[in-house]
Amino acid sequence: MDVAARVGQRVHHQRIAREVNEKQQQRRQKKKEEAAAHTNGWAHAHASIYEQLAALPQVGPPIFPQAWTAGEVTRGDLKALKKAYHRAAVKLHPDKVQSLPLASQALAEELFKVLGDAYAKELRALEGTSGGVSCA
Repeated sequence: MDVAARVGQRVHHQRIAREVNEKQQQRRQKKKEEAAAHTNGWAHAHASIYEQLAALPQVGPPIFPQAWTAGEVTRGDLKALKKAYHRAAVKLHPDKVQSLPLASQALAEELFKVLGDAYAKELRALEGTSGGVSCA
């Protein structure tokens, strides 16, 4: 095989790899958009972090096993809230769900964002009512 043929073959393989990568990116983006739409409705239905933590087991497998729970969280109990949030965040973190199907990965990523926003909002509210609660 001469040099020109090898170069042509390499260019062809690079083009195919680029097309496959673009298709994968398009599928990933579509799944993220679907997950975002689903998660926004879910977050609207479960407005507070407490409701969201209680509703997470309903998401079900493959993200959450049947018997999984974030634990009991009483409103205003910062220690229990922090523990439950971190327990859920570990399950939803993008690095932890890479082995799941693409749709589950996208859903977990969106839930992770929504849960983080609700947690931050609740921490700000608790800090405002108790005069500077530390979340450490």
